[in-house]
Amino acid sequence: MKKKSIKRQEFVLRTIGIVHSPFKEPTDIPRDMNRLPGAFAKVRGDLEIFPECAEGLKDVGAFSHLIVTFAFHKSTEAKLLSKPPGETRLRGVFSTRSPHRPNALGLTVVKLASQRGNTLRVSGIDMVEGTPILDIKPYTARDRKSGIRTRQKDGGGPAGRLFNKLDSPIKIQRFLDHLDYDCLPGTRSPLWVVREGKANCFEGALFAAAALRAIGHKPLLVDLMATNDDDHVIAVFKRRGHWGAVAKSNFSVLRFREPVYRTVRELVMSYFDIFFSTRDRKSLRSYSPPFSLARFDRRNWVFTDGDLGYIGDALNATRHIRMITPAMVRELVLTDWALHRSVYLGAKKAGIYKAK
Repeated sequence: MKKKSIKRQEFVLRTIGIVHSPFKEPTDIPRDMNRLPGAFAKVRGDLEIFPECAEGLKDVGAFSHLIVTFAFHKSTEAKLLSKPPGETRLRGVFSTRSPHRPNALGLTVVKLASQRGNTLRVSGIDMVEGTPILDIKPYTARDRKSGIRTRQKDGGGPAGRLFNKLDSPIKIQRFLDHLDYDCLPGTRSPLWVVREGKANCFEGALFAAAALRAIGHKPLLVDLMATNDDDHVIAVFKRRGHWGAVAKSNFSVLRFREPVYRTVRELVMSYFDIFFSTRDRKSLRSYSPPFSLARFDRRNWVFTDGDLGYIGDALNATRHIRMITPAMVRELVLTDWALHRSVYLGAKKAGIYKAK
């Protein structure tokens, strides 16, 4: 039987609107976010529909979610083989989410927050500023599928599923609290922490920063520098204009802080009186401004198996702000014995710095 010849067809698509996004360029989107389920859920933006198409928005408010078809207008070439972030093997473009496609078309699902005239306020934005919108349709029950199989590596594995469950700072803290405290120095990734079930202070802060980013916060660290004592690193976040912290520590009092502090200095000072050495001397002296881990996204710091010592080096080298003056240091009193006893309760002896 003779096969019918297939005639190639060409179509002309008309732009119906544009996207307004916090991401100005593709490089502004952290690579790790593409691998974390729900990472874009709290990213907000606007879909501005052109006036000549605005009538088509009638009744769109009856739906909670929308499917948006758009053009990868920043894509410069089509590639039939592509290497997804974090992978080493080339895959066919139709098995990836690469923007470099034969027709440079994208599809995404966003949550509708509100409508004002011809502008839709949505969350779940994973498009850049100025992205051309080609079509919008409602996401309905028929679009929900069960038994979906993916081959997403790491980001869709145990670490990605875990991040998806840790949907609040306190849940992140409780997860860290249940991890074994690693007394050995190390600079391993959040993925390693999940695999091994343990973390030291620095590794716990990295994990917390990655988990906080997955729920919409910036991945920020603050380094607490001490004298004649171990330093401490915390992951900080902001809610309603106030700062809070998530941290892993051998000492329970150096961990979570509610987001009630107006400045980073206020937050850091909440650790001062309970940050003391084995000789009962208050040892906290300076702190770094919030240090963004986004600068290391190209090095895949969340899912790598490599050492992250370069992050620790960069954090140590950043500017630190002095907390108290030399005169104040001279007048500091020793820590009360009862407080000393309660702070060290439950701490691993191998992980306690012996002050000189």
